[in-house]
Amino acid sequence: MSKSVVVDNGSYEMRFGLSGDETPLETFYTMDKEFLHNGQVPMKRGLINDFDAMDKVWRYGFNALQKPEHDLDSSPLEMSVIMSEHPLAPKLHTEKITQHIFEQYEVPAFYIANQGLLALYSCGKITGIVCDVGYEQTRFTPIYEGLAFTHAADFVNIGGKHVNDYLKQLIFKQLESQKSSEKPLDGMDTSDDSSHSKPTTKNTLNTDFLSMNEQELNNTFNDEVIEQMKRKVVFTTNYEYSKQLKMSQELKQKTEESMQSGSADAGDQTGDKKKQAKTKSATLNYYKDYTLPDGKKIWIGQIERFLPTEVFFNPSAHNKELEIPGIQTILFECASQCEFDTKKEMLSNVIVCGSTASINGFPKRVTIEVQELATTSTIVSLIESKDPVNAVWYGASVLSSLSSFNQMWIKKGDYNEYGPQIIHRRTY
Repeated sequence: MSKSVVVDNGSYEMRFGLSGDETPLETFYTMDKEFLHNGQVPMKRGLINDFDAMDKVWRYGFNALQKPEHDLDSSPLEMSVIMSEHPLAPKLHTEKITQHIFEQYEVPAFYIANQGLLALYSCGKITGIVCDVGYEQTRFTPIYEGLAFTHAADFVNIGGKHVNDYLKQLIFKQLESQKSSEKPLDGMDTSDDSSHSKPTTKNTLNTDFLSMNEQELNNTFNDEVIEQMKRKVVFTTNYEYSKQLKMSQELKQKTEESMQSGSADAGDQTGDKKKQAKTKSATLNYYKDYTLPDGKKIWIGQIERFLPTEVFFNPSAHNKELEIPGIQTILFECASQCEFDTKKEMLSNVIVCGSTASINGFPKRVTIEVQELATTSTIVSLIESKDPVNAVWYGASVLSSLSSFNQMWIKKGDYNEYGPQIIHRRTY
């Protein structure tokens, strides 16, 4: 079967590749300055903001596929093209994309697919509810037997960008605090732990950054750096961070009391010290070194690691401008608009995708929070994506590689006869 070009449109990242492959051949930033047109970015909140700017993005992607290392048998524009789209995109938006692709690129066949459906297909499911965490927006798509329930779909304007902004804010706050205080991060006293190599005061911790002015810090911690840092060091707890922290502190206190009691009974002071050192070492694991692209290292504290994703679950508590419900509430409300049995089946297949979904613990936290809202007879289950970042792209790759999909393509002749409205006869 001949290959087709698979394109996943994203406000932050674009993905280009070939059908049947597991990962895209090219991933690049949609927001790169070279793609701007009259100061306009190509996409906003998952929809095309400026078609002239978007044309630059698409042309770059098609050209990138022609790199020698990709070893294509023919030009990408001689292949059929499948493209992902926002689950709630207006019909005119879909038609304009169709018109642009056929008339500007003259591809032989084209298809547009709902991003929620594609994410579901990537996990081998046809029924479920998809929580797609984009850069500026999170989208929720209930799907039953391959049919997207757009009447019950919804979105909220919280995305990976808000996590990035919060992470950056917390890092800058940490550095500012270090400039004016000799205390260790988060008030943790590590002075007794001489065996631990981590620095603890402003004189030895993150010194590369303490002398930087605001502009230098912004240049060092630019959008791309913060995005990669988020994916590698941020962690989501099973419950609200403040509650989780309180539980951890209580557990730590009880453990230490138990150790002290046990060692006193045994009269083994050496063993007691070893146990305390072990407990303290485990606590310090909440901290993490991160090496920036320029080679500088920053020490990330537990607040910077655990707090950023809380903006999804309790937006107004972490950003006063976000007077909106948490994503768990919106996801549950989307499912609740469906019939009871359908709702139960959907909630048994919750899929969380997008770059933020790659954060350790995030997908699990979503399902835990939704389960809190559901009845005891409804089991909320997470279907883990093996690659949440590329889930939408991979779903399109799988779909377009099926022999049964051949009848779904919009051919150039069909477009010439019926115009861009033809796209609505085949997409669903």
